Amino acid sequence: MSDQHINPYAPPTNEEEELVVAQLRGPLSPTEFADIRPVPEQDHGQTYTLSHVIIMNVLGGSPLLFMIGGGALIYYDWYQGLNTFSGSLIAAGVLSIVVGIIFGSWYQFLLEALYSSWKFRSAVRKRPSSIVNPDDHDLVFIGLSLREHWEQIKLDTCHDIGLLKLNPSTSSVFIESDKERFQIPKNSLFLCEPELFTHPVDMASEFWLIRLVVQLPEESREILIGLSHTDFKPRSNSIRKAKANQLCQQIMDMK
Repeated sequence: MSDQHINPYAPPTNEEEELVVAQLRGPLSPTEFADIRPVPEQDHGQTYTLSHVIIMNVLGGSPLLFMIGGGALIYYDWYQGLNTFSGSLIAAGVLSIVVGIIFGSWYQFLLEALYSSWKFRSAVRKRPSSIVNPDDHDLVFIGLSLREHWEQIKLDTCHDIGLLKLNPSTSSVFIESDKERFQIPKNSLFLCEPELFTHPVDMASEFWLIRLVVQLPEESREILIGLSHTDFKPRSNSIRKAKANQLCQQIMDMK
């Protein structure tokens, strides 16, 4: 029998995930416990509701609506012969298509993330016991995923949203989410790594999530963290990968 240590928390070894193995931060040996508990009942699940997800999907589909609307304007003007408004309608149609292409290519999830962040921060301001200040400039708005959601066609791959803060003074990661509170000391980590996910209906987009495996008093738990696009800087597959790597490195650099 081999004496080689097998890490039970390592990700599956397949060709798709070979991209992230070299950037693995672990396996580590936890010496502390993470603390994950539900948000108090009066605040639990107040933001990330079905109606919220539907609004996010409508906003997320706005680039397509811009392109369809622009095409409709051009078609209506060109084929219906409204000569009085010919130049302005065609120009508006072309502009609408260009805006749709730009948002669909570089700012695909910006509008829904801005809306979701604004709504959740407003809710956290009303929580007397929140572990983060929603107005801190160094908070990161995140989505929390379940692995199985990436294998299904759903309105949203997330199951929760939250605000993440790194606290170097305590070497901890704090997350205040819509449903739970996470206090994760660096020394409670088994793993901290970027991991690549793709969605069944959008195989071209690479979603790089931060995978944490933490030690709780009675079990271990996997936490998948997606960094939301809430600034006006463009995004691409390589940029999403770089940002996931950056946050992993910041976590592991805490003393």
